[in-house]
Amino acid sequence: MKRFFYILLAFSILLSACRNHDNDIVIEGDFQGGGNALVRLRLVGVNETVGLDSVHMKNGHFAFTVRSTDEESEKRASTPMLYQLQLSENNALKTIAKGGDHLYFTANADKIASFYHVKGSEDAVLCAQLDSALSVFIQKAEEWYVVYQQNMENDEVRAGIDSNYMQAVEAHTAYLKDFVQKHPESLSTFMAFYQSYNRRFFLNTEENFGMLENIVQNLKQKYPENPYVVFMQERINLIKFKKAQEKRHDTH
Repeated sequence: MKRFFYILLAFSILLSACRNHDNDIVIEGDFQGGGNALVRLRLVGVNETVGLDSVHMKNGHFAFTVRSTDEESEKRASTPMLYQLQLSENNALKTIAKGGDHLYFTANADKIASFYHVKGSEDAVLCAQLDSALSVFIQKAEEWYVVYQQNMENDEVRAGIDSNYMQAVEAHTAYLKDFVQKHPESLSTFMAFYQSYNRRFFLNTEENFGMLENIVQNLKQKYPENPYVVFMQERINLIKFKKAQEKRHDTH
C-alpha cells in the first residue's frame, strides 16, 4: 500500500512537471557579431518593464527559458505578452510570446531590430514584419535628411525631399492600416497602431479612434483577460467619458 502511494505521488509529480514544461516559453537566437555580449530579456508590462533574465552570448548564441513557477507566471503564460530582447538601451527589439512558444531569432548584433528574422509563432513573425517595414521607412528618411542638410540653400531640392517624405509617411500609414485589417486577432495590431518615428505616431489616436476601438473589440473576444487589452479598454472608456463631458459642457 505504501509502495503504491509513492508510485502515485511520483506519477503526479511527473505529470505536473510535464504540464509546466509544456507552458515554458523558449526564446533563443544567434546575433551575428554578438560575441560574448550580454543579452537581457525583459517583460514589457502595462505600467513598467521588468527584467526577467540576462545571459552572456557564446559566439553570438543565446537562450532563455521563461517558466511558469507560480500562479502569476502561469496566468501570464496563458496569454500573449510583450517581451524585449536588449543588447543596450538603444539596441533592442520587442516581440510577442505565450506559453508553449519556442522563438528563434537571427539578426546582426549592431542593430538587432533592423531586418531580423524569427521563427516559432505567428505573432512574433508579424512583429518582425512591422519592424522591417519601419526600418525601410527610417532608412529612406535618414538618407533624405542628409541630402536636405547638404542643400539648405536650395529651395527646390528641399521641397522635393519634403514631398518624398510626406509620400513615404502616407504609404507607411496605409501599410499599417492594412496590417491592422489583415490581422485582427493578433496582439501585434497594438504595436502597429502605436508605431512611431521621431516621436510622431503614424496613426493619430483622435483621427483613428474607431480603428482603435475595433482592435480592442476583436482582441477582447480572444483574450478577454489580457492585461494590455484590459488596459486599452479602460483607456478607451476614459476617452469616451472625457468626450462626453466636453460635449455636455459645450451644450451649456
